[in-house]
Amino acid sequence: DKGHDQAKEHYFERRIFFKLKELGYHVELHSSGCERMNEDGTFRFKNAEEDFEEAKRALAIVRDLIVNGKQNVLVLDEFVAAANYHLIEEKDVLDILDLYDKNRRFELVMTGHKLFEGLEEKVDLITENRKVKHYFDKGIQARKGIEY
Repeated sequence: DKGHDQAKEHYFERRIFFKLKELGYHVELHSSGCERMNEDGTFRFKNAEEDFEEAKRALAIVRDLIVNGKQNVLVLDEFVAAANYHLIEEKDVLDILDLYDKNRRFELVMTGHKLFEGLEEKVDLITENRKVKHYFDKGIQARKGIEY
């Protein structure tokens, strides 16, 4: 769910990738998704048609990387969240894990928000990072340099 416009990059995790590349590390970034950060620091939560198109494109990229990629680590950031928000089906996530099981030559990391039925049994490691309290709940907007 993080559209990519490098000229207006505001996602810190991608800035790290670009810096690693500058330092000579071999990293590849395959971005997918439509921009959800509004100019005023609010987020667009509702899915639009282009979000679903981008999700399909991302699934194709992931399948190709699992079968043909030369990576040591593949990070699918917010991949489980894409199923939680119905951009892809839960079955798509499970199918990707099945494909990975047939091609285990690298580490696969998926991030997201909520486990769904069948996911826990398919993976080797689960960690949980949960919000207890957040100022977003009081209507405070995202702040440059903190959230993005």
